Amino acid sequence: MRSYDTLFLLILILFIKCIECYTPAGRRELASALISNKLYFYGGWNKPNSSGFGLIDIFYIDLSQPFDTSNPTFQLQGNLVPKAAYSAVVHENEIIIFGGGATVNFPGIINDLVIVNETNSFVSNITLTSTNNSNSNSWPSPRRWHTAVIDSIKANMYIWGGEDNNGNTLGDAMYKLDVLTYSWEVSTLATQPNGRKQHTATLIPDGKIIFIGGINNPDITQLDIYDTIADQWSQK
Repeated sequence: MRSYDTLFLLILILFIKCIECYTPAGRRELASALISNKLYFYGGWNKPNSSGFGLIDIFYIDLSQPFDTSNPTFQLQGNLVPKAAYSAVVHENEIIIFGGGATVNFPGIINDLVIVNETNSFVSNITLTSTNNSNSNSWPSPRRWHTAVIDSIKANMYIWGGEDNNGNTLGDAMYKLDVLTYSWEVSTLATQPNGRKQHTATLIPDGKIIFIGGINNPDITQLDIYDTIADQWSQK
């Protein structure tokens, strides 16, 4: 009798697990963020071509549990605003998401901040009109296909490049966000390089951000480097 009880319990556990599983739709141009043992995914375009709209779901894989890589066990966290082609960084227990597009076609590009707190599932959507930031010129313009990096020690996020609602490639300024107060600063230097979009950005230990590639400058031997300490650009 005990064996039947054990079998019933195992079936019940598997049934509950299946109920908890989430099957996300196919998508492109999303980002992922790792907090503790959870790998989060959010949004993305819902079609593999030039049409479509931003998806709203945020879901995760619990990396502390074994899973089949051919059929991952996703779990739905909730729904946010439609968004794709955005940037996402992690600071402590928060995912900080900026910009992106609600629709593939113009003028669907936006410049809001979405803050997801992993500890208490709190979500905040911060826009230029909802912030107390007195200098509106320091808030980045709407953009997608930009890059963001986080200096976790100084609690600063850096935003650069991307594409605006007119299809222009951006390289107008380096934007710095204090992730503790959500206030922006902007740096516009004469030595700034030509803009990039769909490029990569990497913050290295000495405080420099290295930008490589992108649609406008695909040659990976040409590097643009921003020194976050000296507020200076250089090229190699």
